[in-house]
Amino acid sequence: MRVQQIANLFDSWAPKFIQWERDNTGLLVGKSQQEVTGVLLCLDVTSDALERAQKLKCNLVISHHPLIFFPMKKITPETDRTSDLIYKLIKNDTSLLSYHTNLDFTSDGVNHQTAKKLKISNIKFLKPISDKSLKLVTFVPKKDVGTVSDAIFSAGGGVIGEYTNCSFATEGTGSFNGSDISNPTAGEKQKFEKVEEVRLEVLINEGNLGRVKKHCLRHIPMKSLLMTSIL
Repeated sequence: MRVQQIANLFDSWAPKFIQWERDNTGLLVGKSQQEVTGVLLCLDVTSDALERAQKLKCNLVISHHPLIFFPMKKITPETDRTSDLIYKLIKNDTSLLSYHTNLDFTSDGVNHQTAKKLKISNIKFLKPISDKSLKLVTFVPKKDVGTVSDAIFSAGGGVIGEYTNCSFATEGTGSFNGSDISNPTAGEKQKFEKVEEVRLEVLINEGNLGRVKKHCLRHIPMKSLLMTSIL
């Protein structure tokens, strides 16, 4: 398993869009495609934690509190504690993932687990991060609907109440005639074309809009997206 695969699991549970705006989470040090040999969990990144990671042959450290919180202008291990720890991580080829306030705020996260330990019942959010939903509408070639919808779902789209992976798809025929500088993914430019498409509709939380867009552009082949709009 690679570092990015583990990060994806955390991102689907505690997405960045719910973190405190000044927080710093995710992959802070290391390589996203690094093969993981072992994982060390810790509250804070310390010299003792990194020594233990080395002893246990863990090349991935996952901390709750981020090691890098304020902007850094230099890395000088001899005079700065944070620089020293970053230097050790890089020298030992160890990656660092941190999940802080997004892990505090998420469902069944730190705050929920603390409440359960205190035997509190009827646990629920006092105020949702955002209760406004937007509709993502995209027209996709029929063969690529699974790829597109999976990418949207994995980014947090398609959640309605207690249900996930929610969408609505309508099959139809799209038509277009590209100009001489167009680059159609189906058919030829300057020629009237008809393509079997699916209109895919998915609800997304307003606070998650940026993440859904970024995830889609990263994971969906551009040829799969014919046209997209946010309503």
